Amino acid sequence: MDSLTPRKFNTPRLWRLLLGVYWLAMVVGTHVPPRFHAVQEELSDKVIHFFAYAGLAWLLAMAWQMSVGRLNFRHLLWAWMAILVVAIVDEVTQPPFGRDASVWDWLADALGSATGLFVFTLTRHWFDKTELTQTSEE
Repeated sequence: MDSLTPRKFNTPRLWRLLLGVYWLAMVVGTHVPPRFHAVQEELSDKVIHFFAYAGLAWLLAMAWQMSVGRLNFRHLLWAWMAILVVAIVDEVTQPPFGRDASVWDWLADALGSATGLFVFTLTRHWFDKTELTQTSEE
């Protein structure tokens, strides 16, 4: 008998939790005064911004899709605009914590988040909400 069985890693709650933890780590990481200069010297700050926001965008899209169903271009555009606002708020709230706000950092955030959403469109099929499986009655 064929039936649709949800995969365990496709629960909306799990994806929302992962998104929340990731976002919290980013907020803390971008607001703690810089202490680890070796990390900043080895990796460009813009590269870190790019990949951090790519991950945030990908997780946001996954959490949203797992909660409501397949996202279309308009949904992804709204997600990107929301992330751009988050990135602006992130940048302007850093100076009181001894960090610099930069338009170039924000641009890296914008490009990273757009890339993260693009990668999401290429990988979302790996996490389809249900899969067709064979079950046996015993």
